[in-house]
Amino acid sequence: MRKLKIASLTRLSLAGILSIILLSGAAFAATEFKPECGAPGDLLVIMGEDFGDNPAVQIDGVDAEVIRSNDQFILCEVPEDIATGGVDVTVDSTLLDDEFIVLEEGAPVVYRVSAETATPGMSILVVGKRLGGGEVRFIDSSGETADTVEPKGRRRALMITIPDDLDAGVYTLEIENGDGIDTGDCSQTITIVAAGDAAITDITDEDALPGGRIMIEGTDLSPPGFCRVTWTDSAGDEIVTRGFTNGYDKIYTAVPFRADAGETYDVSVELRDGKDWNETDSFEYEVGTPAAPEIDEIDPESGPAGSMVRLTGDGLLFFGGMPTVTFDDGTEQVKARVFGGMPGFGRNRAGSLMVLVPAKLADGEYDVTVTVGDQTSDAVTFTVQENDLTVTSMRPDTWNGRGFPRPIMIKGTGFGTKLTTEIEVSFDDGENDAQLGRILWQTDRQLLVAPPGTWKKPLAAGTWEVTVTRDPDGDADTADAGDYEVE
Repeated sequence: MRKLKIASLTRLSLAGILSIILLSGAAFAATEFKPECGAPGDLLVIMGEDFGDNPAVQIDGVDAEVIRSNDQFILCEVPEDIATGGVDVTVDSTLLDDEFIVLEEGAPVVYRVSAETATPGMSILVVGKRLGGGEVRFIDSSGETADTVEPKGRRRALMITIPDDLDAGVYTLEIENGDGIDTGDCSQTITIVAAGDAAITDITDEDALPGGRIMIEGTDLSPPGFCRVTWTDSAGDEIVTRGFTNGYDKIYTAVPFRADAGETYDVSVELRDGKDWNETDSFEYEVGTPAAPEIDEIDPESGPAGSMVRLTGDGLLFFGGMPTVTFDDGTEQVKARVFGGMPGFGRNRAGSLMVLVPAKLADGEYDVTVTVGDQTSDAVTFTVQENDLTVTSMRPDTWNGRGFPRPIMIKGTGFGTKLTTEIEVSFDDGENDAQLGRILWQTDRQLLVAPPGTWKKPLAAGTWEVTVTRDPDGDADTADAGDYEVE
């Protein structure tokens, strides 16, 4: 029978689902996760599949109250009247191979230790419950207490500093809380290694782009905390950034934004030693080169000069600066104004760019490309033209007469922009003079309109016919947007 591990939690949230395994002879599959212990009254969660309806759970032969369950999990409570130590657990009379460790009431429980290996003087973080207020004992392989420290922190998180004179070896980390109860059989182990000369052994991911997250791996990267990372190019110029070391074998940092794509740098780390800094030998790293940008779609595919379009694709933004968008009719290339946010940290990727079609363009077809750095995308076609005035939808089309009316979104074609086209949206109840709404946002395909009236004198109850007019002072075109009901 395969192992099943049980979590002891004070909340319903779970983390650390690792893998799904089958129980031979059982009608369900279980998911392995930690921790594996808890005190009477703690909540236990058994994750898996095909638990069925109303599963029955017994811990040490005592019925456990099932608080909630479905096919994927069982939430239950450790019974009060059971002995401490390793006990059997059954689900629907099926014995689970792994024992659950019952601790005495009020005992601390450790969920996670930030490092499994540490050097003397390094600080580690312990996360769990009922932790604070006591001491931490380092128990050696003979069962003797090698050293004792007082941690910093509260009931759910402790910061523990490894004693400076602790010998190398494997220790049991026994945590005692303010009630004088320790973790007992649920204590974690930690391996202590001697500090040596700091060194870099690897940098991952390979070929990360400027701004991309990387991890520097090495040995004796202590003490934990912030450190300096120096990037030296072939000309000897340096870029100094900051990293964060776990105090032993990893530093978390990023490729500098100002690093050149494709350039090879010598990377070294400076670690704090009191008021001084100790520098490692350098490690060679080649910064990646972004792939050429790709345009998947331009939306809309036609519209007047001065309108806004959206380009979607991949690689449209890069930390080196804003991209260049060009409209080319075969005789002249015109650069467009680009609006877009920065891509996600460390990623040469952008879902979309908003582009203002140059106002100087004459009617006709244009090839639109995006250039990032020295790489240019394939072209998509955009047709500069004045679209016919149409309205396809208006939302919302009602107002209950209470509070302020919501702005109205009108969708269609041929609205132009505020820079190029005058638009009026009128509201007419058939009895009084028509009133004009206030245009808040205008693109060739969308209008955002505030209904007429004020908070003191809003639109009267009734049915108002909404009409969109283009170029009202010239060769006016109109389109019916529908009725707007005011209760």
